[in-house]
Amino acid sequence: MVIYSGKYESAENGLDMGLNKYKVQQVFMIKYDGIKREGYVNKLKEGIRMTRIEASLFEEGVEKGKREGERKRFIEFIIKNLSKRFGNQLTEEIKDKIRKAGEKTIDYIGDNLLEITIEELKELLK
Repeated sequence: MVIYSGKYESAENGLDMGLNKYKVQQVFMIKYDGIKREGYVNKLKEGIRMTRIEASLFEEGVEKGKREGERKRFIEFIIKNLSKRFGNQLTEEIKDKIRKAGEKTIDYIGDNLLEITIEELKELLK
């Protein structure tokens, strides 16, 4: 049995190989191949890890896009219903302010869609 002790050359030179020369070389090749495989496996693992990170970031982006899309649809739903209630009183300026309003303001308007007055809406959007 050959025990690996460092560099191939020094281990090979220190052995009286005789008839076992090919077995010793085979052991060295297996050891060398193992080092190459380990490097390859580490690179492969790193690639898989990076792919998982990229997939996770992609999924986060998709979820963020969905939330933003839902928010925009909700805002347009609010504007559409307020336009039906208030007609020409709901000016483009007010519609733009609604589109730019924060989440709490939008939620308040949505929760009070049937009760809110045009004056209260204008005050809320100042």
